[in-house]
Order: sequence, then structure tokens, then C-alpha cells
Amino acid sequence: AARGGVEDALAELSRCAQVSHPNIARVVTFFTTPVAVYVVGELAAQGDIWSFLARDEEQTKEVWISEVVAQVLSALIHLHQLELLHLAVRPSNMLVTDRSLSWDPLVPVVLLSDFGMRGLRCAARPRDPGEAAPLRA
Repeated sequence: AARGGVEDALAELSRCAQVSHPNIARVVTFFTTPVAVYVVGELAAQGDIWSFLARDEEQTKEVWISEVVAQVLSALIHLHQLELLHLAVRPSNMLVTDRSLSWDPLVPVVLLSDFGMRGLRCAARPRDPGEAAPLRA
């Protein structure tokens, strides 16, 4: 199959399903049909970080935000230690759970998600030109 095809996506999802970290959304299972690939992931009942912040403006305090950023960085460090790259780090892929941090019950556990389907790569795998950062003049 062509690079980026269903086989590549399934291989990436299989790798995602093996990743275990408290700030990475678990891939519970995945399956295919003749027309689609379905992914069953860990529930993050509060939605993405943008939606959460829009509902609760009190959470925009620096300490709260620094704890959220620390969780995302912890997830990225773990992926990089596994020689994996998350190619879609953005607020819509930072999911808020109903759980809170053990040391600060006001800060929810945040999960980095959505790195299947061309969003996760082995560090040694060459990138497509379309995945490069935009150049500035």
C-alpha cells in the first residue's frame, strides 16, 4: 500500500496502543471496516482544553496553566524516550479528564491524544515535506 495508507495507519495505531503514560490517552482498541478505521480511546469527559477553559475562566491562573503544561511536557518526554514524535500537539488534542492531580485537586489530569493516523512517527522515519514546520521569510 502507499505510504500513509491503511496499513501505515494500523501500524501507528498498534504502536500507540502499546504506549502507557498517565498523561497520554490510551488507545483501548481499534478495528477496520471496508470503509473506515475506528479507534476506541480513553474517555476524557471534560473535552479538550479549549472547551474546558471556555466553561471555567477561573482556571486560567498561571499555577493552573503551568501544571497543565507540565503534564503535556511529561507526555512528550515519554514519547521522545520511546523515539516517537507527536506531530499534532495543539489544544484540541489536550483532553481534560474528570480526575484531578493528587497534589492539587483543583487541577485536572490532562491527556495528550490523537496521535494515530499520521500523528505519531518513529523519530528515525523520514517526514513528508507537508509535515515540516512552515518557513518564514
